Amino acid sequence: AKLRAELKGSRDVAKLCLGVQALCHLAGLGKAAPGASRDEATCASTCATMGVLALLVNRYPRVRRVAAEQLYVTLLGSEGEDAETEEALELLSATRWDADLAAVKPARNSLYPMLGLETPKQALVAAKAKAAKLEAKDENDSYAALVGSAGY
Repeated sequence: AKLRAELKGSRDVAKLCLGVQALCHLAGLGKAAPGASRDEATCASTCATMGVLALLVNRYPRVRRVAAEQLYVTLLGSEGEDAETEEALELLSATRWDADLAAVKPARNSLYPMLGLETPKQALVAAKAKAAKLEAKDENDSYAALVGSAGY
């Protein structure tokens, strides 16, 4: 939690990239952390994974790309690979994480259930607001097209 708090709002790209590596290392420890109870290890792994997923929609494209690459490597090294993990690996490799944020956010939001995590309410609200805005925009575009085709 302290690492995530340190990275939040940072504008130092090198610091963010190193933070991604540290979070992915913690996320990979998850089930096999020596000297820690199972609950502590699971909690640390979940918190770290949530931090990496948050950095997948960072304002800097380089940070997003590094986060996706590191999460991919972490998931490859995880012990229990199931169909959802394979699907997450496919999505991580198929998405251009250095593209526009509007294209990246839906891909990030679909990773939560694939990794067995609950999607944060803030991400759901943002996705619904974006979808409503797009629906309204599409309606206006079609009306403009109708008026244009009518010759007005």
